[in-house]
Amino acid sequence: MTNRVVEMLEASRDALVATATRAVDREPLQGAPSYSRDDLAQMVDGFLHVLRERADARSDDAYEFYIDTVIPGLVAQGSSPESIVHGTVAWCARVMVLATRGLPHPDDTVELDWLAAFFAGYVRDIANSAFRAARK
Repeated sequence: MTNRVVEMLEASRDALVATATRAVDREPLQGAPSYSRDDLAQMVDGFLHVLRERADARSDDAYEFYIDTVIPGLVAQGSSPESIVHGTVAWCARVMVLATRGLPHPDDTVELDWLAAFFAGYVRDIANSAFRAARK
């Protein structure tokens, strides 16, 4: 059941890349390097991979790699934990809007409940990783 929202988001990859590009142009991560459209496309692909992994209840390898490696790397490059959390929450909100638009019945809460639960854990884990990395 949750695969429908993931499939719709995968089909909306170009819109997600455009959304990420607009978001970074409007609010760049504090201290982060500038990102090209190709960099952002790679990040979107990684996000979609993590989302698919979770939806299919496969391993958590990609998710854990992202949380344990990518987030501390952003902190090491100078991004503040606050800006990482801010950007993550803004990204989740933007993705949720796309997901809502793509569902035939936006009030069909099964998929949206799953996505909201995913985002809640995602933000929690990113925040924990970012703040833990900043304390080191």
